[in-house]
Amino acid sequence: MRRSAETINIEVSNITGRRFGRFRVKFSELAGATWLGVLLLGLLVVMGGALVAAGPGPALSNLSPTQGAHVPTATKVSFTADDPDQINASSAQIAVNGTSIPATVKFREIGHYETRIDPYWGTEYQVWVVDGYDYTSAAIESNAITNPPDVNSVRVSIADGLGNISTAQWTFYSSTPPNIANQTPANGATISTTLPTISAQITDGDGSVDPSSVRMIVDGTPVGVSCNTSYNTTMASYTPPTPLSPGTHTVNLTAKDAVGNAATSAWSFTVPAGSASFSSPAPASGSTVTIPNPTISVLVSSAAGLGGGATMLINGSSVPAVYTSFTPTSGKISYTPASLPDGVTTISV
Repeated sequence: MRRSAETINIEVSNITGRRFGRFRVKFSELAGATWLGVLLLGLLVVMGGALVAAGPGPALSNLSPTQGAHVPTATKVSFTADDPDQINASSAQIAVNGTSIPATVKFREIGHYETRIDPYWGTEYQVWVVDGYDYTSAAIESNAITNPPDVNSVRVSIADGLGNISTAQWTFYSSTPPNIANQTPANGATISTTLPTISAQITDGDGSVDPSSVRMIVDGTPVGVSCNTSYNTTMASYTPPTPLSPGTHTVNLTAKDAVGNAATSAWSFTVPAGSASFSSPAPASGSTVTIPNPTISVLVSSAAGLGGGATMLINGSSVPAVYTSFTPTSGKISYTPASLPDGVTTISV
């Protein structure tokens, strides 16, 4: 508001700088009104401008990835914003799992096609010429997001030229399945035991393997697989309760992560004729012991005869097991550890 000798000039704009108008009041027209009345009039006009500014924000559409979508190992978040009061490009924000991601704002081009003539071939071709941009419509896109976790929460926001803000929130998922590796016995291997521990290592990027989803099929029959999970790795294992027959044996293993992405692995191994047969493992598979140093043993037999040289692994590490011969074709392998760690212990012989 500015006062001259005979008039008061009032100009109104909101906090974003948008001008709503101006008017002039002559002293001769105040008709005895006090200065307080004039100030109140100006205040009402300013409040009216503020109410205009507090309207709806931009309309958001084309949210991508869509709600609940499963995406590959690299993706981008994008959306479209439209507002007749124009789009404030500097206000665009994209956050994934609480972390801000740099975003690029592109306004819709306004232009026309022009016909040009190739100077070499003499043929006509069309060229798009940009005359300007429509600042009421913008496409916003984030930088690439690589190896997203299984579950991803997105929040985007943007304001129009008057400062009105719109936000949107949604969730998308990774489509990357778990990885199955370190299959034992190895694919194509010929083993020397009829009671092998069949196992594989299942890993997921953010540690979300679902142990309840793990399924193992041996020679076409589902078996009771045991799962031991540590951080992002799950060890799936199964030891046959009875000796496997000589020949080739097939294994199929499936597993899912927390959002249902499935992985499958198939392999086979061979048990030759005359292989050693193991029975009566102690402590029994799946049992719980209450002492730290139980004697670990298993009976072994082979029609082809046994020559000693037994090997025992505890949690993947070799231990000095003792072989006791009963007959030329049977015996026992045993070992008593000083102390076993708490938790699941895996034995291989």
